[in-house]
Amino acid sequence: MAEWAWQITVERPWLRWGMVHATHHTQGIGPHLLERRLAWIARQSAITRVRVATTELVRGFLERKGLAMAVVTHDGFGQGVPRFGLELTVA
Repeated sequence: MAEWAWQITVERPWLRWGMVHATHHTQGIGPHLLERRLAWIARQSAITRVRVATTELVRGFLERKGLAMAVVTHDGFGQGVPRFGLELTVA
């Protein structure tokens, strides 16, 4: 299962982290940026699924936007910091 988390293909790209400075939180910028990125991805005919690796801090935000948990790697970002692999089918 852990191998899944790191395979990148044309059909299944990865989103890199998109961060908004703390002084601009709660203004809708993060959701807007994610929605724009996902909309662009959905228009690419070869892409069927998008993946993202994240921490517990962002996991809930991404799940509320429709991404589903696919894999958890314990200590994935360092000792005591799990890596959560989420994905979204776009086609």
